[in-house]
Amino acid sequence: MRNSLSKRIALATESRYGLPFTQKLLQVHAQQNLNIVRKVALNTIKVYKTETASKRPISKVMLDCLLEHRSILSVLNINEN
Repeated sequence: MRNSLSKRIALATESRYGLPFTQKLLQVHAQQNLNIVRKVALNTIKVYKTETASKRPISKVMLDCLLEHRSILSVLNINEN
């Protein structure tokens, strides 16, 4: 019974908004999740800069993390084996 109700709700929202309702919800949640990941990354880099007393800009630290795996490991305080 619940399945038929959810189908009716989905059909009603599809006709109203033009997109499948679940797809619209996924887009909203994806944007929110990426925003949270961005904030966590920036916070992690700020903590790294304070712990190491680094004078380098955040953008340079982020670029190094993208280009070299050792840089991101040091920012995350993970010892490489």
